[in-house]
Amino acid sequence: MADKRILAFDGTNLTASRWQKGQVLTDQVFTADDLGYESFSAYLASAKEALFYLLVDVSEEGFQLETIPAVQGGDRAALIKRRLGQFFFGTPFSLGHSLGREKEGRRDERMLFAALTRPEALTPWLELIAQANRPLAGIYSVPLVLAENAKNMVSRHAQFLLVTLAAGGLRHTFFNEGQIQFSRLSQLTSHSQDEFAISCAREATRTHQYLLGQRLISRTEKLPTVVVAHTNDHAKLRTQFVDTDKLIFELLGLDTLATKLGLKARLSDSHCDALFAHQLISRTPKAQFAPDADRKLYRMSQIRAGLQTATVIVLVGCLAVAGRFGLQWIELRDTITSTNALAAADTNRHQALINELPKIKLTPDNLRAVISKYQEIVQRSEGPTPLLAHLSNALESMPTITLQKLDWAIADRSNSGAPTSAPSPSSVPAGNGATKVTTQLDVTAQLPITVAADQRQQIDLVENLISRLRTDGVEVTIIKSPVDIESGKALKRGSTDSDRPSGQPDFKIRLTSKQ
Repeated sequence: MADKRILAFDGTNLTASRWQKGQVLTDQVFTADDLGYESFSAYLASAKEALFYLLVDVSEEGFQLETIPAVQGGDRAALIKRRLGQFFFGTPFSLGHSLGREKEGRRDERMLFAALTRPEALTPWLELIAQANRPLAGIYSVPLVLAENAKNMVSRHAQFLLVTLAAGGLRHTFFNEGQIQFSRLSQLTSHSQDEFAISCAREATRTHQYLLGQRLISRTEKLPTVVVAHTNDHAKLRTQFVDTDKLIFELLGLDTLATKLGLKARLSDSHCDALFAHQLISRTPKAQFAPDADRKLYRMSQIRAGLQTATVIVLVGCLAVAGRFGLQWIELRDTITSTNALAAADTNRHQALINELPKIKLTPDNLRAVISKYQEIVQRSEGPTPLLAHLSNALESMPTITLQKLDWAIADRSNSGAPTSAPSPSSVPAGNGATKVTTQLDVTAQLPITVAADQRQQIDLVENLISRLRTDGVEVTIIKSPVDIESGKALKRGSTDSDRPSGQPDFKIRLTSKQ
């Protein structure tokens, strides 16, 4: 956390304090003379990493309530700047604080314009801060701090007058619906209990008269006046406070309020300086008086802090991604290790099974011969089934042809393509693939009696059947034709009854599978 320093200026002296974990620790008090300025320069030089907040509690402070048209953006900023120049000419320390929009009519914006009307009192201190290159968060006044925390201090009254005592004097601040409307500071000579009590009643009456003149309060209602004082001073103050038809006095314990707002230091009197400093750091007001030029280093420190935060976020993100990849790598490494272990176990188990097999003395040539014989057995295992199925499909569309006899055999087809007799196992070449096993099916069939006298039709029927049977995997050979075709004998169609054969013509073909 940044080293936060509070510079409280009461119009005469500047008090430097440090804020640490809810405690306000006073460092040094500087007077407005050459010796004080020199001491303050040395103090700034020693606080190299500090961020400064300037808290002003002076009587030279002006307030002006005004309504402006409901405009936005640059027009609103220009309008506020022009009104500040009209109300508080000659001071750079001014601001416009929005109090919300009116509920009726044009819904104009209600503004509180405030300024520090004696800028020459702050200028030497600001110049020393600029010369030391120390970041200034802003210039804040006690009324602005009270406005930020008014609802936490007093919440039971819609309108009330808050009275506080500090090093600068006795301050009366008027609030309406939680919004600051007016504040004034009166000087005290001794800051004693008697002077505090008498001044509270006297200045409250004056402030009430001013508020009536400005028509900020009604004449028919009593104004609650809440006096913040230490519990030990309540008895003395009650003797001086007399309620009237205009004012009602209430006492609020400073020590109890400090505990409620998170101030951990113990307060011994009714001065609220430590509470104001704590409220400034814990709930810093958005509105402040410092020009942009005086806050340049603060803006740069904010950018630097943002970049550092972004760097930390990116670093944490990279570490998270790297950690995730690291975990994935560890899981992958464990998976690889377990997979290698399982593979080694499977290899050992496979080798053990191989070792358990009986030892056979078998040369590579003998092994190839055994494989060839095994392939031959596989080829012969189908038998004539494929050819029979093929024949059945062909005869399905030619029902007039009648089967008489089927003979099948397994034969070898040499490289020249001529079928041979079935080989013995010992004749199979050892792995050269020169001999192929084929299946032969001899089919003996009869043609219908109606075509017995028509030789041309007999030949057509047989050729039609052969064309249906012949495929890329099946060879068809005619063993016996239904017609004895000779070169010197003519084919006859439609002969007389004396020339017609007495029986059905038959034929024989051979189907050979191509392996």
